[in-house]
Amino acid sequence: MNTINNHSDRRARRHRRGYVLIATIICLSVVMVLVTAWVRTVVREHQFVQTEVRAVRAEYLAASGVERGLARLAADPDYTGETWRIDPQTLGARDAASVAIEVVPAADDTTARRIRAVADFPDQGPTRVRRTRETGIPMPINEEPS
Repeated sequence: MNTINNHSDRRARRHRRGYVLIATIICLSVVMVLVTAWVRTVVREHQFVQTEVRAVRAEYLAASGVERGLARLAADPDYTGETWRIDPQTLGARDAASVAIEVVPAADDTTARRIRAVADFPDQGPTRVRRTRETGIPMPINEEPS
């Protein structure tokens, strides 16, 4: 009878080991699903933050483009605009940028001009962000419109 009890004990231990193995596999599967979801969220958040950083840089570049256009126009009344290319070292970034500056007569006032700056950061590629800034400038009183 002692051998029958030993045989039953061994079989019961094997069943318990099988249940423990199944429970472990299920727990590991759940942990893997949770880690995968977490990694996807982190990657998505990182991409979102990078897009926001590019947008802020493009916004500042557009504002700088307007300021550059104002300064050039003050130095040369015939200034009509340019494409300003900024290298990565100057920006302190991995990518270059470009700002298209345009000086045009204001549509609603013949005695004024408008400066429009369109900034692209980075200047090319699928992650490019474009921002535009525009401002009006009245012509000096002693200057005649052309």
